[in-house]
Amino acid sequence: CQNLESITDLSVPNAIPVTDPTQLSRGETAVGGGPVPLTTNHFRLALAEIAKIHKPFGKMTLCTPDVFQQVVGSKLQFIKNQLASEFNARQLDYLLKQLEEKLANTRITVTLVHGDFKLENCLLMPDGGIGIIDWDMASDNEPSLIDIASIYCRAVRAHKGLSLPQVVLNADGDDPYWPLVCEHLDSVGEARVEPGTLKSLYWLDRVYKQFGQNDLISRAWIDSNVGPVLRHLSQSPRSSKI
Repeated sequence: CQNLESITDLSVPNAIPVTDPTQLSRGETAVGGGPVPLTTNHFRLALAEIAKIHKPFGKMTLCTPDVFQQVVGSKLQFIKNQLASEFNARQLDYLLKQLEEKLANTRITVTLVHGDFKLENCLLMPDGGIGIIDWDMASDNEPSLIDIASIYCRAVRAHKGLSLPQVVLNADGDDPYWPLVCEHLDSVGEARVEPGTLKSLYWLDRVYKQFGQNDLISRAWIDSNVGPVLRHLSQSPRSSKI
């Protein structure tokens, strides 16, 4: 497998970004203004490249209650502590229950993850391969699904022009990337998850990182990116599954 130094080397001659810089994200609430000029083959190559990191640095395991608490539950608890509201806590508990039911005893890989894996952080190499850059948000002992969710949801957001909460609430897999996610999960031996589960993991990871890295996170960011999801979860269970 390539080492991290070679993957993050920006001095490779003739390497170009996979996406057009004019279409890059302008924050969590606005991604692009329409489809970015990328191909599904770029997406497939990027997934294959990150798997070269996930496999040697991690291990496949069943998502038992203890594993779930370690890789998902602890993040939700941190967010609950930051929001400090009984209403918010109830909705997040409901999300926690949904995710635990969806992931219970599924095969997942706990490993080193990039942490901000998206096509904007991929370079198309002269030989046609993909190089992955910008590893400053990397962390260990995380589910590989975090990286898969990240690149998938960022691609969907750019493709459909969706905000962070909109991609979560649009829980179907009606996009050109979902079949490639299923193909990837099959190829690495992990269990398939539902599109809504992957999108919820993405939202959870983004919110967790915003709270963890910004001491003075703005009320406007919370209202725009957390509020819509919590309001959706406050509806009846029948209509608010994600």
